[in-house]
Amino acid sequence: MGVKSLWGLMKVLFPESLAECTSGAQARAACGLLASSSTTSTSAPTSKAKPNSKPRARGTAAVHVAIDVNSFLHRASFSIGGGGGGDDSSTAAADKVVAAVRRKIDNILFARLESSDKSAGAAKLTVPGVSVKSLFIAVDGPPPLPKLLLQRSRRQETAKKRRTTTKALRFNSLNFTPGSLFMTRLDAALSHYAATIVARSPWIQEVIVRGSRDPGEGEVKIVKRIVTPIPTTKPTETHVHMIVTGDSDAIIQSNRP
Repeated sequence: MGVKSLWGLMKVLFPESLAECTSGAQARAACGLLASSSTTSTSAPTSKAKPNSKPRARGTAAVHVAIDVNSFLHRASFSIGGGGGGDDSSTAAADKVVAAVRRKIDNILFARLESSDKSAGAAKLTVPGVSVKSLFIAVDGPPPLPKLLLQRSRRQETAKKRRTTTKALRFNSLNFTPGSLFMTRLDAALSHYAATIVARSPWIQEVIVRGSRDPGEGEVKIVKRIVTPIPTTKPTETHVHMIVTGDSDAIIQSNRP
C-alpha cells in the first residue's frame, strides 16, 4: 500500500541519497558507478604491499535487476481505454497493458544513454566492467484476506471516479486482482517475455518470474530474493541490486538485517 509521505521525508532527511533518473540507462549507469567505487576501494593496493608484488586485479560488477511489475500496471491503465461499451477486460485493452509493461522493462534493460542524458552529466556514469547479470520479475500474488478485501474496495472506488467524457470506463484496476483472467494472461506473457530475454541477451544469466499465483506482494518477493546469498566464482566481483518499484514499502523492507 505504500508509506504516506516517505519520499518527501527522505528528500528532507537524506537528500544525498536521491538522484533523478529519466531513463533505464541512467539508472543502470548509477548502479555501475556505485559498484565501481566499491570494486575500486577493495582492489586498491595497501601501503603494506611488497615492492615486487603484483597489484590486485580490478573487480567486475554484476547488476541484479528486480522489477515490481504492479507499479507499471497501474500507470499503463491510466491512458488505456477499456474497449467498446466499457468492456475493460477486452483482449485488445489487456494486450495494450501487457505491451506497455514490456516496453518499460525493455527500457530498463536495454536503453542506451542518449545525448541529452550525457549532457546532463550521465556520461561519467558509464562504467566498463558492469553488466546486468540477472533479472527478477515480481507480480503481486494473493494477499491475506483482510488486505484483499481492502484492495478490492479501493479499486472499486477508483473505477467509479475514473471516467472519460464518453462515460466509458478506463482499464479497470480490478483486473489487477490475483486470480483474474487478465492476471493469468499477464503471467503467461511475462513467462514468454523472459524466454525472449534469455535468447537475445546472453550476458543475462538468469531470469526469474514470480507471477500472480505465488502468494505475497511483489516487493516482499523482491526482498526475499536480494537477501538470498548469490553464488559466485569470481572473488573480485561486486554484486549490486537495482530495485524498480513504485512502492515505498520496498525501501523499508530492503533495509532489514
